[in-house]
Amino acid sequence: GVQTCALPIYRTQLATKDFETELTINNVKYDATKVTGSGEVGATVTAYVGDEEIGGSVVGEDGKYEIEIAGQAGGTEITVKMSKDGYNTVEAA
Repeated sequence: GVQTCALPIYRTQLATKDFETELTINNVKYDATKVTGSGEVGATVTAYVGDEEIGGSVVGEDGKYEIEIAGQAGGTEITVKMSKDGYNTVEAA
C-alpha cells in the first residue's frame, strides 16, 4: 500500500511570561514633573492619564525608573505600564 505522510502543522505562538520583578509606582505629588518607581531591568515603562500617553522611559540597571511628565492637576490618576518583548504587560497606578 501507499503510505501517506501527514505533514506536521507548525503553530507559532508567542509565549509570554510574567515579569519576575513587580512594577511599583511611587506617590506622585500633584505638581510633580516626574513619576518614579521600580520594575524589571531593561523594561519599557510608559505613563498614562486615561488612554493618553504622557511620558516614557526604561528601567535602569538599578531596577528603578524615572519618567518625566508635565505637571498634572490635583487628583489626576497616573497609570504606569511596563512592557518588554516576551513578557505580559503589567500596570500600576
